[in-house]
Amino acid sequence: MVAPPNSGSIFYNYKGTHSIVLLAIADAEYKLVYTDVGRNGRISDGGVFKRCSFAQALRENKLGIPVPESLKNRITPIPYFLIGDDAFAMNANLLKPYPGTQLTGLHRIFNYRLPRTRRIIENVFGKPEV
Repeated sequence: MVAPPNSGSIFYNYKGTHSIVLLAIADAEYKLVYTDVGRNGRISDGGVFKRCSFAQALRENKLGIPVPESLKNRITPIPYFLIGDDAFAMNANLLKPYPGTQLTGLHRIFNYRLPRTRRIIENVFGKPEV
């Protein structure tokens, strides 16, 4: 993108180009449930999420997220959650990869499998109409 006149470095992102940020949340059926577009590229993805109305509603428990449930043949209730990448801050309803390179076997497996679920949002924008 070409930065607006007199905008200085506000749209200048970490990749060295000018941009605006599109934050999108999709469900497992490729349906967009939330979008936020137009924040300047200088703000990180995690910063955009932290400031968006969806995150505010999540923090205030206003989204109607069901109470945690036990998975089939399990006892411990598991909360419903979003999947994010390293840019996001983890909380009770947002999972992200374990940081670092010196990880245990289970943490490496988790980090391998977690991004596979994030492909949903990536495919939302590239999935042809059916």
